[in-house]
Amino acid sequence: MFPTNLVRAVRRALSVLLTTSLVAAVGIAATADPAAAAADYFSFDAGIVQPGAVRHVYWNNATSDAYAVGLEVATTRSGRACAVEVTRTWYEREATGEREFHLQLTGDSSTACQVRVWLAGLTMYRRNVLPALAPGASWSGHWNNAHSEDWAYLVGAVGSVPGSGSCRIEVKTHYRTQPDGESEFYYTATNVGVQTCSAELRHVELPVDHRPVLWERDPGETASISTGLPDGVRMFVHGARPNAVPGGPCRYSIGPPRYMDGGGVFVDYSNDGAVTCATMTTWTEL
Repeated sequence: MFPTNLVRAVRRALSVLLTTSLVAAVGIAATADPAAAAADYFSFDAGIVQPGAVRHVYWNNATSDAYAVGLEVATTRSGRACAVEVTRTWYEREATGEREFHLQLTGDSSTACQVRVWLAGLTMYRRNVLPALAPGASWSGHWNNAHSEDWAYLVGAVGSVPGSGSCRIEVKTHYRTQPDGESEFYYTATNVGVQTCSAELRHVELPVDHRPVLWERDPGETASISTGLPDGVRMFVHGARPNAVPGGPCRYSIGPPRYMDGGGVFVDYSNDGAVTCATMTTWTEL
């Protein structure tokens, strides 16, 4: 029998690993791509993102319940790879009632990248209403029996109409599994604006297409998986089905995706719980 530490080291070496290091904001009001709008796909040109730069872009008249994001990235230097990260997303509601979907993109560490943003407008399967949140305040909830080996989840937000300014809601999520095997999906909505407002959260579930296993990680440890976009696929929606372990809930969060020129996608999986455990990594193709 091999020593436990050696087995774990070998497993980690076989896992798909990548460490990538990846403010001025420019707002872009976008219009639908006519060729894709009938299928609820939209796209717009985000321009050239310079190395290390953070760019803020948005989609106006964002009337879908939630949005998934993909990037079409092209290097501006022959022979040099290029990657752009979708660092943050959030939903805004203006005083006029207009709804917007906002993105923060972070450029490659060394190469300028030409970026086209692709959005998939998605339809909810359930909803819940938040209480009024002061600026900086958060509200958390979760779904029991999430069956996250079969379903990946997204949460959109429709803010209340403020008297002035905008209502800005950012939603972050993670997955966890109880020792008895019950899988759960957690979400936290935060008011990232300056106006007190409420919101309706709109939940989307998508059937999982792929389920590779990431070997166990210690608490606080992060690993990345990489996958190429198949022909005709614009984006992935990632999920997780953490393993059940006796010591307590196994919890994983999913980091921002990084889109490469040539169609590769990297995404981080972080064990942000308190026990060493593995997870099934899942994703849906859109």
